[in-house]
Order: sequence, then structure tokens, then C-alpha cells
Amino acid sequence: NLTALNVCECAVNDHVVEKLAYALTRLQSLDITWPTQLSTSGLEHLTGLASLTELAVGGCYNLEAGWMKILSRMPSLTKLHLHELDIDESFEGESASTDAQLASLGALPSLNFIDLSCNLGLSDTGLASLSKLTSLRDLDLACSFGSDMDCHLNGYGLSQLGPVLAGLQRIDLSRCMQITDAGLAGLASASSLRWLLLNHCSQLS
Repeated sequence: NLTALNVCECAVNDHVVEKLAYALTRLQSLDITWPTQLSTSGLEHLTGLASLTELAVGGCYNLEAGWMKILSRMPSLTKLHLHELDIDESFEGESASTDAQLASLGALPSLNFIDLSCNLGLSDTGLASLSKLTSLRDLDLACSFGSDMDCHLNGYGLSQLGPVLAGLQRIDLSRCMQITDAGLAGLASASSLRWLLLNHCSQLS
């Protein structure tokens, strides 16, 4: 009857995930952040968890090309944690663009929270791929500490979120050191916004 499981920083591999998915059919929340050997094959086993609404796979560096398409087969997801994945490096060939990867998330209309923080391959252009997530209320785009070269967001891509902006209540742009005043103008239509995190955004006046 277990509905929530956190195995963050545990020795989770594909076999373990397969066993979990088979035994915990009522699971609603799963945190497998920072596993050691989880691959794309392991994620496949989670698609059968019809009740799963929250998934955290941050820091899974063994995921191969195409892994984000697996997430699109989990329509019940409402919360998704994808931090520190170096998204741009997880794909090869024509699928290498961040746009192509994030486009898979458009098949998750129930998503109300997504954490894309600390992904070095994320740029303003890629934000357009999130424009179909009209249920989105909380968006985390914070960058990691480091030089301004670690973050490619300057804020201009926020306007590409289109209809999503009207429903957003919280946006975290912390440490996005290329964010400018002009870039933030894209939030003008975010009429429901209640929390805007801009700490360590050194380009703002």
C-alpha cells in the first residue's frame, strides 16, 4: 500500500527499479535522484505506474538518448524534478537540441510543477517547448553557482511560454546571471505570479 518512496542517493539500478515498479503498483511519488546505475531501460519500468503523479530523476547521468520520450508516456504526472541532468548532453545527433528534448513534455498536460534547475544545456529557445503545459503553476529554472557561462538564460525566452504565463504563480530564476531587465519584460502577462526569485541575478538593475 506504499504511496511514496524516496531512495535518493541509493544504489538504484535498472533491476531495482523494475522490482519496485512491479511491487509498488499504488506508488504516487518516487524520488530516485542521484542513483548510481539507472539507465533509460530502468525508466521504462515506471510507465506502468498509473498512479504516479510525482517523479524526481535529477542527477541521473547514465540516461541515454531518447529517455525524455519515456516521460511522455506517464500522463498522470503533475510534478517533475529534472534538475542537474545536463539535458543537452543526454542526446545525440539530430535530437541533441534542448528544444527537441523538452518537446516531449508537451504530452504531460497535468504538469503543474517542473524543476529544470542547474541544466547547463537549457536556453531561452528551449522554453518554447513548455508552452503546451497550461496547467503549470511552478517553474524552477535556477542555475548552479559558478560563472555566468554556466547559465544560458537571459529572460527573453519567458515570453515564448505563451498561455502558460497567465497561470504561473512561482518562477525561480535564481543565479541566472545573464538575466536582464529587458528579458524580464516577458513576464508582463504573468498575471497570477506571486513569487519571483531573482537572487544572485547580477545583471539586474
